[in-house]
Amino acid sequence: MRIILGILAVIAIVLLAVWAIDVDVSGDVEMPTVEVTGGEMPDVDVDTVDVDATMEEKTILVPNIDVTAPEENTTAEDSMMEDDSMTEEEPVMEDDNMEMSQ
Repeated sequence: MRIILGILAVIAIVLLAVWAIDVDVSGDVEMPTVEVTGGEMPDVDVDTVDVDATMEEKTILVPNIDVTAPEENTTAEDSMMEDDSMTEEEPVMEDDNMEMSQ
């Protein structure tokens, strides 16, 4: 259904553009004449860095990560509310001249 509505919208925009634009050309239309004569390509000297690439096999140790998927029908907010370590701390005033700290 969305595809059909999208196609109809594109068609409506194209029809509106065709209806809204009126171009009238009068007089003879011809391409300009252009003459190109000789020339030289510049001399270019490029010095590049010499790179020696080698290949060798290495074994890289990668940590093993265990991931426990949440139960079905739970959201991130539910998981955060159950976790006691995710509570917000309230600001504490230390002195009348000090700013609030967390």
